[in-house]
Amino acid sequence: IKTDITNCYGSIYTHSISWALHGKSWSKQHRKPSNGVGNRIDNKIQHLQFGQTNGIPQGSTLFDFVAEMVLGYSDLMLSNRLNEKKISNYQIIRFRDDYRIFSNSKSDCEQIAKELSDVLADLNMHFNSKKTMLTTDIISAAVKPDKSYWIKTSPLIWFKQGKNTYYRLSLQKHLMQIYEFSIKFPNSGSLKRALKEFLDRVSSLQKCPDDLE
Repeated sequence: IKTDITNCYGSIYTHSISWALHGKSWSKQHRKPSNGVGNRIDNKIQHLQFGQTNGIPQGSTLFDFVAEMVLGYSDLMLSNRLNEKKISNYQIIRFRDDYRIFSNSKSDCEQIAKELSDVLADLNMHFNSKKTMLTTDIISAAVKPDKSYWIKTSPLIWFKQGKNTYYRLSLQKHLMQIYEFSIKFPNSGSLKRALKEFLDRVSSLQKCPDDLE
C-alpha cells in the first residue's frame, strides 16, 4: 500500500509535540508552558500563530525536525498496536509524510493501513484518499506517475552520446513538450527538472534566437 498524509504540516496538533516527547498521559497532567521542553515548543509555535493549535509552519529544516518528532511518535504508536495484534509479516518505509507498506499478506497490509489510519486520527492527521492505493506490482508502483511519464517523454527531446547532449527538437517544440507535461502533472518534481534541463540547454547556446524571451 502506498499513501501519504493530507496537509501534514497544516494538520499537526501542536499539543502532540509534548505527547511525542513526554508521553500523552504526562502531558495532559502537566500543561503549563514551563513544564517540559515539549510544552515550551508547543507554546512558542502557538505564539507564532496567534494562539492557533492546529498546524505548524513549513518551509524550514527546524519545522521539518519538529514534524519528525510527531511522526516518529506515530511510528512508535503503530508499532505497539501491531505488536498487540501479533502482526509481524510486514515492512513499512516512511519518508516524512509518505508511506509504503509491504507485506506478503493482503489482509495484513489492509489491517496495518487501518491501524495507521487510527493512529494518525488520534494526532489529528488523515490519509490522502486520492493517493492511497494497494498494488501487487511493487516495481511500477514505486515510481511516481510524473517521473514514469517523463522517463518515456525525454528521449523524444534529447539523447546523450558520450558526454555530449543532442536535441531532437527545436526550442519551441521542446517547450511545447514541457507545457503539455505541466498540464498533466502541475507542480511536480519532474516538471521542475524538465524546466531546469531546458534552462541548461538555453544557457549553453552560443547564439540565442531573437524570440527566446
